[in-house]
Amino acid sequence: MKVTFNFGEFLSARSVMGDTMYELGQKHDNVWALTADTGGSIKTFKQDFPERYIDVGVAEQNLAGIAAGLALEGNIPFIAGMIPFMTMRACEQNRTAICYQDLPVRFVGTGGGLTSEGGSTHNAMEDISIMKSLVNMTVLSIGDPNMVRDIMLLSMDYPHPLYIR
Repeated sequence: MKVTFNFGEFLSARSVMGDTMYELGQKHDNVWALTADTGGSIKTFKQDFPERYIDVGVAEQNLAGIAAGLALEGNIPFIAGMIPFMTMRACEQNRTAICYQDLPVRFVGTGGGLTSEGGSTHNAMEDISIMKSLVNMTVLSIGDPNMVRDIMLLSMDYPHPLYIR
């Protein structure tokens, strides 16, 4: 069994996601990093691959449409963001633009449950049920930050929408 937790160093899911995005960007020209004003963890990707980085500002609905367009052109878009905004605010766009078309868009969400310091609007308690209700969507709730890397790497061959929480 592969060991995924390192007791010598505590890693955050955000930092692992950012490092993995950079690694994938180096290996695959069709990997895109997308965010809605929360791209601090993917700044290295932005710096080295600015032509494959998009920050739409606080407009998660637009982000879903852009990701769908990129996926229709053969790309693998990774949307990195705060869970309540990319799952609830953009729910209709995720469903219609991404899931109905069964596109390989990766949602990587941070701040699950009551972990945010942004108050009730930033708490993510309904996200799993919302994303599981979308046709063609696979939902993975990760307990170990290192598993984020493993799932992101394995997802490159997965032809469907994927939500990594």
